[in-house]
Amino acid sequence: MKQIFFFSAFLFLFSCNGKKNADPNYNSALENVKTNMNYKEVEVLTGKPASIQDLGTSTSETGDTSHLIQWFFGTNQSVMFTNGKVSGVDLDMNASMEKIQHIMDSAKAVDGTSGGIQIQPQQQ
Repeated sequence: MKQIFFFSAFLFLFSCNGKKNADPNYNSALENVKTNMNYKEVEVLTGKPASIQDLGTSTSETGDTSHLIQWFFGTNQSVMFTNGKVSGVDLDMNASMEKIQHIMDSAKAVDGTSGGIQIQPQQQ
């Protein structure tokens, strides 16, 4: 009987791996959001976002203007819209921020003698 209990517990623990099962706020519908979808198409798939942030407009060197809106889902996912169309989906914002921080830390670590930026491999 003990062996069955431990085996069942073992299976349960290893079947709950991965982001989808670990985070109760994970919105799996975001996996189906595609680039160039509009607001309504995304909302039909995902439901209403937890919050919306208007990031304003930016103008490129060529004079093109982009209006950026970011929708947040749960505590760790977002969809970025550029001019009303999906331009990116982040299913794990925490992991993305860790990667960005690693790149920034690597750039700061360069002593400047090589004249360029070197990106150090991320330790896993």
